[in-house]
Amino acid sequence: SVEVSVFFSREVSLTNGTISNFMTADNTTFTFDVTAQDNGEVEISIPEGVAEDHVANENLASNELIITVDQTNPAVTISSLETSPTNAASIPITITFSEEISVFSSNDVSITNGTISSFSTADNIVYTFNAQPTITAGSLTISVAEDVTSDLAGNENEASNQISLTI
Repeated sequence: SVEVSVFFSREVSLTNGTISNFMTADNTTFTFDVTAQDNGEVEISIPEGVAEDHVANENLASNELIITVDQTNPAVTISSLETSPTNAASIPITITFSEEISVFSSNDVSITNGTISSFSTADNIVYTFNAQPTITAGSLTISVAEDVTSDLAGNENEASNQISLTI
């Protein structure tokens, strides 16, 4: 590394982001913060010829740093092919997340007047189970509260819709 005489934040090539706190203590190592403008790839690089050393030698182009940003909370939808009212002893339920999530179990499902069996997933996006009513008359309700799981980037889920079937 060689000390450069002129190098400013505007010389950084940046896609889908903004730069702040651009600083150096020695004109050799520069640091700055990048804030993503939107979900997707943030691309950062230093083009060739934007900085010079004390004898006017220009810099070579840097490598390109690409970071994928995900700031969206996963949405959750609960559905069933069973219609209300029903007298079914076992009701198939599907819970679908808008993207892959990290950890989710039957304990994360709120169910009133029923129990859960055969809880499974093949992809950490779509979960299926059977709901068995524990009442002979009334409402079976199922929902997922917000913040019970997160996507692979750590964004916690939104609350689901609630389904209610009259038994």
